[in-house]
This record gives sequence, C-alpha cells and structure tokens, in this order.
Amino acid sequence: MQEFTLTLDHTAPEIAIPGCQGDLRVLGWERAEARIEVRGGAGDVSTERQNGRIVITSRADMTVHVPTGASLSVGTAQGDVRVQNIDGRVALDTVQGDLVLREVGPVRIGHVQGDLSAKSVAGTLQADSVQGDAAVRGIKGPLALGRVGGDLSAKALAAQGRAEDVQGDISLSTAFAPGAEYRFRAQGDVVCRLTPETSARLELRWRGDLRSTVPGLVLAPSGNAATATLGTGQATVVLEAGGDLILRPDEEWRGFDFAAGVQVEGLGVQVDVERIRRRAERMAEQIRRKAERDAEKARRQAERAAARAQRRAQGYARLGRWFTWSSAPPAAETAPGRTAEPVGDEERLAILRMVERGQISAAEAAKLLEALGE
Repeated sequence: MQEFTLTLDHTAPEIAIPGCQGDLRVLGWERAEARIEVRGGAGDVSTERQNGRIVITSRADMTVHVPTGASLSVGTAQGDVRVQNIDGRVALDTVQGDLVLREVGPVRIGHVQGDLSAKSVAGTLQADSVQGDAAVRGIKGPLALGRVGGDLSAKALAAQGRAEDVQGDISLSTAFAPGAEYRFRAQGDVVCRLTPETSARLELRWRGDLRSTVPGLVLAPSGNAATATLGTGQATVVLEAGGDLILRPDEEWRGFDFAAGVQVEGLGVQVDVERIRRRAERMAEQIRRKAERDAEKARRQAERAAARAQRRAQGYARLGRWFTWSSAPPAAETAPGRTAEPVGDEERLAILRMVERGQISAAEAAKLLEALGE
C-alpha cells in the first residue's frame, strides 16, 4: 500500500482520472489537500498538475480523498467506482464494474457495465447506458437514463424524469412536480406508487394487465391504453409496460381500504397461463443477464490479480541481480495458476542485512522494497 498527500491551492480543485485499472473510490473531506492511497507500488500511480488540474492515473485499486468542493472527471475505470461527498460536477465516461454515487453534484455518465446506485444528487443525473440494474433516489435535477439492461427503481425525483428503454421492470415512487414531464417505458412490468397529493395527467399503455388500487382513480381503458387525471393534472406522466402496469397508493398512504373507490371501467382483471409464462420468461432473462454481469466482473478481477502477480514476479527477477531467494522461487518456476507469495519479513530483513554489509546502497534497497511491494 502506497500513500501520499498533495497540497492544494484552493478547496475547489479539478480532479481528472483518465484511467484506473482497479477499483476506484473518490471521497470528499473538509481539507485543502488530496490524499492518494494505492494498493500497489509507487510505480502503479502517477500524478501531475496540468493547467490547474490534478491528473491521476493508477494501475491498481485506488482511494482518493479530495475537498468536497472538487469537481471530478474519470475516463475509464476497470473496476467498481464509488464517488461520495463531492459537490462539484462529476463526469464518468466508462465504468466497467458497479457505480455508486452518494451526496454528489450534477452527474454525467457514459456507460456502466455493472449496476448503478445513485442517492442524493444535487442536480442532473444523466447516463447513456447501464448494463445492469439502476436504483436512483433523491435526484434534485432532471433524470435522463438511456438504455438500462436490468431493472430500474426511481424514488423521490424532484424534477422531470425520463427512462424509455428499460429491459427489466420499473418501480416508480415520487411526488410528481407540477409542470414537469415523466416518461418511463419497460419491457417488463411497471409499478407506480401515487400519493394523495398527486396532481397529474396519466397516459398509460401496457401489454399484460392493468391493475389499480388507488382510491378514487377512474380509468377508462381503450384496448391496451388508458388516460386518467389526478387532482388538477399539473404534471404529465407517461407509463408504458411490456408486461403488467400496476398503480398503487404510496407505501406511506395508510388507513385506506384499497378495495374501495377503485373504478376500472370495462376492464376485467384475471390471472391466466399466458401472463404467468410471460413473467417467468422475464425472470429467467433477468437471471441470465445478472449471471453474465457477475461472470464479467469475476473475469476483470482475475485479470487485475494476474497483473499484480506479474509486477511482483518482475520485482523478484530484478532482485536476482544481487542474490537468490531461498524461500521464494523465481516467477518462471511458479506453479501454473498460482501467484507469487507477497514479500515477507524474512525478505525485508535480508535486504537490510545487505545494506549493513555494504553489498547494496540504501537507494538500491529502497528500489528493491518498492519492486516487491504490492
């Protein structure tokens, strides 16, 4: 583990991370400095200042602590990413693992190959694609999601929202803002929870069944489409489901008889074999996609572990110029499928004895320890 600190000129720096070959965490704190922790050797990370920006690249897992007022841009992260307590703008091009956002400013995302979890975003949240599931909550600005390969859960949206290419199910629970427009479309089911204060015009389309347990909501279906108005209809809500479309009272709406006041004109709700088959097929597809994502994540982790083992083996090879280890075999003799053992106290003491006997210099000893470090 390598750790070092950079002194900053102000508390709102621009942090750029063009690439990180491991997991990445960027955490805000109340200090005018940046601290970088890398699970690797000094050669696995580089930093420089470019036109007032701090540019960091890493070949290993990395945690970066920066002032909360910082802005952040990330090119390609090959592992999981977590960004927390960053008030400035956040931009991420490609995240090959899962992405977690907590207490951040406006966010622009290119592609996430894993799952997306975002909570408390003080501005816009925009993503071109999420291969896994997406869960968003407490988004203060507009929400705009492109393709979502799994399920979507969206709660507490303060402004307009759009996600019209969700391959799984959608769960939507929010107080629709007056004058805002919300458009959500799923290949699977759509479940929308409504509060008593909801003022919205609903436009609904579905292929499975339409069900409602919202007191006082009157639906007049025409084929597989319907419209309805709650309150004075100040917001526009368009929902489309490839499966069932279900309207429910919000979980906090207690004390109502959900069987009362439900009026669905000309619509008979029934459970049939075809509906059960559709749901089973969707569940099987979701399980298959998740298995593929888990396998891809395991492959990336194995590649990073192999790269660390190779760098460690190269360190042992450089050591051979001075002496031969009796306790650690050279990289070429390591059994297939096994990685070299991490450097231990015996090796460190051997290096110190060589310095004491004058066989190598202190600078050479430092290089040896660095070469053997993780």
